[in-house]
Amino acid sequence: VGSPHSVALSGTGIQPAVSLPANLAFGDQLVGSPSAAQTVTVTNSGTADLTISSADLTGPNVGDFDKSADTCTGATVAPNGTCIVSVTFTPLATGARTASLAISSDAPGSPHSVPLDGTGIEPAVTPLPASLPFGDQPAKAYVRGGGEDERAGRGAGRSPASPRSCSRWSRGCGHT
Repeated sequence: VGSPHSVALSGTGIQPAVSLPANLAFGDQLVGSPSAAQTVTVTNSGTADLTISSADLTGPNVGDFDKSADTCTGATVAPNGTCIVSVTFTPLATGARTASLAISSDAPGSPHSVPLDGTGIEPAVTPLPASLPFGDQPAKAYVRGGGEDERAGRGAGRSPASPRSCSRWSRGCGHT
């Protein structure tokens, strides 16, 4: 009897939470050459299951980055559990290249993003060896319009047939 009656209630709210690395930095990479894969570990740091709907690459240079593995898309991750997305970098041009890996889930603040960056570089070309030693070489003189002796530097005049008018059927050209 005695009304109103009260009952003390207590509870703890639960929800999933996402923990991600600050960024993935690929450094310098030759244009058109794929990097080694780097892995993003997605951790459910919350107190309820985390349902991940997608892990998508977005941003200005999205074509330079590629997912090589993805255990997160469509996964349900238990509290303190993890899934991974591996990313490679193949720059399409020189210079700084950026994109993001966006993780969409049922956690507050979704989507959560990991910045991706790298630099496309061209190979340095260095001729090997830096120089070629030829040593002293004798010079040869060629006299325009002369015969064999003039081309060797021993003649003084014009031959009867200059090289411009000489053919294999001409006389006086040294052909037999």
